[in-house]
Amino acid sequence: MRDINIVIVNWKMKNDIDRCLGSLFADAKDGGLDIIVHIIDNSRNADGVKELLEKYVGVKYIDPGGNIGFGKAQNLGFKSAEAKFYLALNF
Repeated sequence: MRDINIVIVNWKMKNDIDRCLGSLFADAKDGGLDIIVHIIDNSRNADGVKELLEKYVGVKYIDPGGNIGFGKAQNLGFKSAEAKFYLALNF
């Protein structure tokens, strides 16, 4: 079981997600927590979010097949990995 399951729902926010992940992983680097990050892509990769997976190894990408809405996308990410804590990271 992971310590934290972080879910980010994307809708054409590649640059924002890039900055967010950079900051998140820099801050968590020496924290000793087992963190998993899911990006749920409601925009169907229209803005190239999959490219970030090469930069941030270990981030999980989920394509729900279209825009399923924020709530359903969050739930999809939360169900993807069991954790002690869950964070809906929205900006």
